[in-house]
Amino acid sequence: MTTPALSPATRRRWLKRALVGGLITALPVLALALLIDVAAPGYYRHLAASAMINLMIVLGLQVYMGNSGVVHLGHSAFVGLGAYGAAILATPVAMKALSIPNAPFGLAHVQFSPLVAAALALAVVGVIALVSGLIIARLSGVAATIVSLAFLIICHGMFLNWPVLFKGNQAFFGIPRELGLWGVALGAAATVVLARVFRESRTGMQLRATAQDPQAARAIGLDVTGLRRRAWIVSALICGGAGVMFA
Repeated sequence: MTTPALSPATRRRWLKRALVGGLITALPVLALALLIDVAAPGYYRHLAASAMINLMIVLGLQVYMGNSGVVHLGHSAFVGLGAYGAAILATPVAMKALSIPNAPFGLAHVQFSPLVAAALALAVVGVIALVSGLIIARLSGVAATIVSLAFLIICHGMFLNWPVLFKGNQAFFGIPRELGLWGVALGAAATVVLARVFRESRTGMQLRATAQDPQAARAIGLDVTGLRRRAWIVSALICGGAGVMFA
């Protein structure tokens, strides 16, 4: 048995409504950025940018947990991977000679533009999300929560105990600053739209249908594991993007 498919015209109308709804929801983010940029001192701009990055992380959690109903604790690992990846790849070689002179894989001697560094960092996040999703997407309930916590602990231990690459518990310095409040605000607004469109997409609707009873969803032909895996990758990329902007 398979689930009935929406007609192409109905699907386009549904996605158009989701896109418009996402744009309307994103307007307060841009309005807040405009208000703070015009009227607030620099410290408040920093606070607003941090809040918008946190908003992106929450939306990343929503894409997976909110739609699947499966509690996971490992998404902050993707934030760290995105942040460290962008920082290591974009920091000037002269600064890395002071901070991570013995970095493996020749990373101490390479420097990319911030845009290329962000793309490469997100590519790494995507690969790790794909591999980890092959396992995590199969799990539900307490098992999924425990495995995701173990994934977070592994990443956290790597960040702290591989100082030759990540500097351990010391500050990572020398990262070029390329984004201001407006750059972060546009990223947050785009994430709002993406999360809304994903929620109303075919994958998002089917994933929400699996939340209460995965076995019943499988009985009507839904690929629960595949739906969760796609949502896991999208949520990881959103969290990784938040990490890139944080760096």
